Amino acid sequence: MSDGMSQDQWEDVLKASTRLKSAGVELFGVALGDGIDLHELESYIGNSGRVYRDNNTDQFLEDVHILLPNSTSRCSNYSPSVSPPRSISIDFQVDSECITNLDMVVLFDASDDTPNLTNPRINLNRYLLLDVLGSLLSSINEEKLRVAVFSFFSTHKLELKLTEPQTRESIFEKVEAIQPQHGSYASYAKAVRKVSLICHWIYRM
Repeated sequence: MSDGMSQDQWEDVLKASTRLKSAGVELFGVALGDGIDLHELESYIGNSGRVYRDNNTDQFLEDVHILLPNSTSRCSNYSPSVSPPRSISIDFQVDSECITNLDMVVLFDASDDTPNLTNPRINLNRYLLLDVLGSLLSSINEEKLRVAVFSFFSTHKLELKLTEPQTRESIFEKVEAIQPQHGSYASYAKAVRKVSLICHWIYRM
């Protein structure tokens, strides 16, 4: 969740994006507000169809849900690396027995170039993330969803650990507590390298 503009050298972007994509996880990019540069974000995601702008955040929510199995007949064939055909109708009441667990790692751009830390993009990203989490938590039992949230700017900060006790209230509280940080550009590569380590660990489990 970013504006697509970092302070990283392009070779660092390529190294970090290669490592992230090799983790074998589903990747989504969201860019809200003005002054967006999608080139770097698309490099990290690896699929321009998975990068979403202001006018298609509803599609983002839909695409996240379509990856979740919506009937027990699909459980045995479900693979998180293959998206179901877009023609499949979406049942937002996912059969929780289909899902043993879902680990979600979020990178949240908290860099703010305004003097008083009032860039509206921060709250736009926050509200969208809360929508995504609220929608998932209404479809999946709380104990089956684990969320980690990294905010990033010139460095990164782990706001919510996968290993923390998590309820809907505690997850929302952590997201709502994310504070903007001074800076016009954020280092995506540093944050992505850290997150890719977690993703590799999750995938091996």
